[in-house]
Amino acid sequence: MFVTDTDFATLSVASTRDLVFSWFAALDRRDDIEDIVPFFAPDGLEMEFPEGKISGRDGLRNWYADITGIFFDQKHEIRSISVIDPGRTAATVEVVVHWYARTWEPPAAKSTSIAAEALQRWIVVAGRDGRPVVKDYRVVSLTPLSDPA
Repeated sequence: MFVTDTDFATLSVASTRDLVFSWFAALDRRDDIEDIVPFFAPDGLEMEFPEGKISGRDGLRNWYADITGIFFDQKHEIRSISVIDPGRTAATVEVVVHWYARTWEPPAAKSTSIAAEALQRWIVVAGRDGRPVVKDYRVVSLTPLSDPA
């Protein structure tokens, strides 16, 4: 499928919002990694989280295996999505999300709650099939929330 500049401008607003919602829903459900990989660019993927930087889809697979072993009962509440500068080949997306999760480290008697507001900045490009995919994903800030859910 050939994607024109006009087609991408449409994708960068409506379909990018769908991508954001789909990504966080998949995280909350703990979907299989191979169902998540297509949300991300096959080449040149860069991601930065508080726990470190990763590159490529193999880095994504390793990161996902790690975080699904650490965090459970995750819930992401999207507070805002801003598509900035939708362009000919890419769009910048800023996402504010409230993230709730639990962790447990043996031999603790109880798990620990986490509640934070994350500001994320993504670069989204048109994938090979014309749908948007994430090429660059950065957690810009992570601010604790006072009231864990």
